[in-house]
Amino acid sequence: MTETIKTIELSDVQLMVSIGVHDFERQKPQKLLVSLSISVNGGEESDNIDKTVDYDQVYLFVKNLEKSGHFDLQETVCRKILDFVLAI
Repeated sequence: MTETIKTIELSDVQLMVSIGVHDFERQKPQKLLVSLSISVNGGEESDNIDKTVDYDQVYLFVKNLEKSGHFDLQETVCRKILDFVLAI
């Protein structure tokens, strides 16, 4: 029996974050759109939240990045999101 892969997507989550290395970028928060796809092994169908990826948890983590202080690089934001998703 082959395993079914399921995908959970969040598209265009808008953040206002302090990001950038230049002085003009540091003057005020900038709009950053975050989209991500999480592929998981499907397993059995279930109506149990404990047996799936809670996308509300992922969404709230992403939105809370607005309160995380300054980021020099977009790659840093991406790494934080990736580390979170891999840990759940």
